[in-house]
Amino acid sequence: MTETPNQNNQEQDKETTTSAIEQPTTDSTLEAVDEEQERYDLAMLEAFIQKPSKITYYQNALDKMMTTGTPNLQWNWSWWSFFGGWAYLLYRKAYLPAFITFIVTSTISFLPFGGIISMVVLGGIGPYFIIKRYATLKQQVENRYETEEDRFEAMEKVGGFHTWVAWAALIVYAVVFLMVVSIALTGTHH
Repeated sequence: MTETPNQNNQEQDKETTTSAIEQPTTDSTLEAVDEEQERYDLAMLEAFIQKPSKITYYQNALDKMMTTGTPNLQWNWSWWSFFGGWAYLLYRKAYLPAFITFIVTSTISFLPFGGIISMVVLGGIGPYFIIKRYATLKQQVENRYETEEDRFEAMEKVGGFHTWVAWAALIVYAVVFLMVVSIALTGTHH
């Protein structure tokens, strides 16, 4: 049996109408999935960072550095990293980068302007090490735990910060400052 042109057009109209009706549902479903993924990703980052005032900063850094799906070294300024250096990384539990940074900055601080150069470099790339640690731990947690609740709990355990580092750094910097002032004052009395 052969279809008439009129029947063929009616069937095409039905398909077009059906597609038009289904399209918004598909788009809204995709939007809902995207919103759910964004909510989940934000909750994972919040569980890792554990400082509500810093979430926007780290979210922006994450968006900037994760353009390819894995962390890319991108300049992202942090005054905490600039002034804290290795202590900032230790505070954020990035142990290996903190150790390497301590060794490198201690070594190059003997060079002219080595200290300020290392401060500027760390101010720009320090957050990368935190984002890289986050991405690595997030992948490990997602591979190990099935439920979101378990994942959030695990991210809270492996993420966060060491409060004691801030106090230790404050004491160390205060002692160094007092030593410098003492040497300066002793030098002026002779």
